[in-house]
Amino acid sequence: MARKSDQQVERSREWLCKSLLSLMKEKPYSEITILEIAQRADLNRRTFYRHFKSKDEILSYQVQQLADQYDKSLARDYQLPTEEVARAFLTICQENREFFGLLRKHRLLPLFLDQLNDIFVEFHRKYHTESMSYQNKDEPYAIAFFVGGFWNIVNYWLSEEQGQPVDELVKLICSFLPPYI
Repeated sequence: MARKSDQQVERSREWLCKSLLSLMKEKPYSEITILEIAQRADLNRRTFYRHFKSKDEILSYQVQQLADQYDKSLARDYQLPTEEVARAFLTICQENREFFGLLRKHRLLPLFLDQLNDIFVEFHRKYHTESMSYQNKDEPYAIAFFVGGFWNIVNYWLSEEQGQPVDELVKLICSFLPPYI
């Protein structure tokens, strides 16, 4: 039996993700079954389990896809200013407002705070020079502090019907934080 190409694998994952998000518009997350997700994607359960272990893993995969998109928007080899970090983060959230809105509606946003902490630790180490880094013992605390602030701002922003424009939120965040985080 021939192995599926990377393109086929990604397409199946995309269909499963879209299926779950579609079902989340219709019913509570806790009532969505793996079989429903697979059927909505015109796939079988076995195919689902080739790609994901659970519904939560689909959402985690989606968040990682957004993190990769965020990383590409920050593709630099020097320390990034807070303004650029905030603008890139909020732009991704704005472009994916429906996804984050569904997570919020189903009270799933907190599931990904730990994942975001891990992602931001990786980004911090990738983009910050040694001279600008926190002391090793302080780094996780500082990053957790900043991630929590960003995440809570996004959560509040999503709760608003229209929400402030990205540029206004960037200015607000920059007023709270140092020029480089």
